[in-house]
Amino acid sequence: MKRLALIALLLTCGGCGYRLATLDTTHRPTITVPYVEGDISGELTSALIHAIAKNTSFEPRVSHGRYRLDVTILSSVHNYIGFRYDRDEITGERIDRLQPDEERKTVKVEVQLVDTYSGKPILGPQIIEGRTDYDYVNSDVLSDLSFLNKAGRRESVLQFSLGQLDAFENAREAALTPLYERLASQIAFSLASFM
Repeated sequence: MKRLALIALLLTCGGCGYRLATLDTTHRPTITVPYVEGDISGELTSALIHAIAKNTSFEPRVSHGRYRLDVTILSSVHNYIGFRYDRDEITGERIDRLQPDEERKTVKVEVQLVDTYSGKPILGPQIIEGRTDYDYVNSDVLSDLSFLNKAGRRESVLQFSLGQLDAFENAREAALTPLYERLASQIAFSLASFM
């Protein structure tokens, strides 16, 4: 009776496109990448998933992967690394005071690869650090944002910077994308060397 039911099922499903699957012994090991702890925007998590899919033999999954990659942002620090002399807002004369115009953003993460079957870590925890440098203009000072052209009209310096120069807040935000991509590549390289 059970055999007849199985044959009937196979005959009816054969016409609707279902096929019996063969086992694929060359499949990639699956990995779940939960949201990176401390990644408020989700940008590092996204960069990490892309880097793993592109640069490792792992196949990222939303859930139920054979392995799980736990990543935690331990620190995210900005340090001033470039300065210039400040200028008087009205006369434009140099003031004997330094003004920061370049920063370095450093992000340190802890990475651990866990075997989901046993619940035990098989790689890590290890600390990986990434950094990027960027410059910016002081949006509070008119001479930083504009200049007088030959006709005596004020023009913005930002339109001539080809996107390389921006106000302080925007420069910090724009620097995150290459930093997170570089950090994700370092993590993926660490995983690739494990497999």
